Amino acid sequence: MSGHSEIEIKLTGDVNKLHAVIQSSKLSLFIKWIGNKKYKTHYYDTKDNRLIKNDIVLRRRESAENKNILGLKLRNPSSSLFEWGEYEVGIQDDRVDLREFGEI
Repeated sequence: MSGHSEIEIKLTGDVNKLHAVIQSSKLSLFIKWIGNKKYKTHYYDTKDNRLIKNDIVLRRRESAENKNILGLKLRNPSSSLFEWGEYEVGIQDDRVDLREFGEI
């Protein structure tokens, strides 16, 4: 196992300005461009927001090919702001069933 961690940063804004930032000499050494991925994303929580209050994110992503990916993200309170455990499983339809993750 390497000593490297992935930090995912999502940026929004004017595309030309974002490209200028990404291509700056100070950042370009640390950026791996993996291209555009387009998903329709659905987030789930309880009515009282119990998941996010406990640093848990449950989402379903639907790709352009109509493939569904169920994702569960967990933040370790002793880790940095950017460190989250992430589990993803492919699902057949848009039903959210936590049993799809098995034992995690």
